Amino acid sequence: MRKVFISVLAALCAAPSFAQHVSEQQALRQALAHWGGGSDGRKKAPGKAATVLAYTAGDESGVQYYIFNDTRGRRFVVVGGDEKAGGILAEGRTLFDADSIPDGFRWYLEALGDGIKAAVRSGAPRAKAPVQGRKDIAPLVKPGWAQDWPYNCMLPTGNGGRKFATG
Repeated sequence: MRKVFISVLAALCAAPSFAQHVSEQQALRQALAHWGGGSDGRKKAPGKAATVLAYTAGDESGVQYYIFNDTRGRRFVVVGGDEKAGGILAEGRTLFDADSIPDGFRWYLEALGDGIKAAVRSGAPRAKAPVQGRKDIAPLVKPGWAQDWPYNCMLPTGNGGRKFATG
């Protein structure tokens, strides 16, 4: 009886530290819901046929995040691979291509993966901020540039050979 009690107690103590992994299908549903419509009706959900898994970041500890491309809308979204990551982590207005990531975004994705691993390892519950209805804001200006080539190539090189913005 004592062994059973100790086993149950050990299982209860370890339960909070178990990661709550998000499956690829759950992440896909989150991406589709994110693209599913703003209050002005501008956003349109691409549908499963146009949504493609472009990248999965993970290791032996689990998946840190998924990146889905919307081939019809030419955009991408980064979805957390664990409940502690918090759902939608980033989005972009181009298709994601793992072979041609700008240095700054590559650094962001590496830091994101490290942060998610640390949060899962800590075992602390994820704090949830109250979510209020958000209103989409139209762009105030439409610049003729982006962070793609050649602009990202013009950034100064910093510590470790990474490029960084100075302004």
